[in-house]
Amino acid sequence: MPDAFQSIAEAGAFWESHDSTDYEDMMEDVNFEVDIKRRVYLVPVPGEYWRLFERRPSRRGYRLRRW
Repeated sequence: MPDAFQSIAEAGAFWESHDSTDYEDMMEDVNFEVDIKRRVYLVPVPGEYWRLFERRPSRRGYRLRRW
């Protein structure tokens, strides 16, 4: 396994053709905390409905964003 990858594409190409279980002896356990402050829901909405939602203000303060 390379010490470092030059790009994300290079890392992706490597892991497409290799299995991480072959490198378990090189891996180490890590601990981390996740603090999620908000939730984002992505819902596909047809254009004609989106225009209706966009014009109507939210009673609960939710914002609609076009992605």
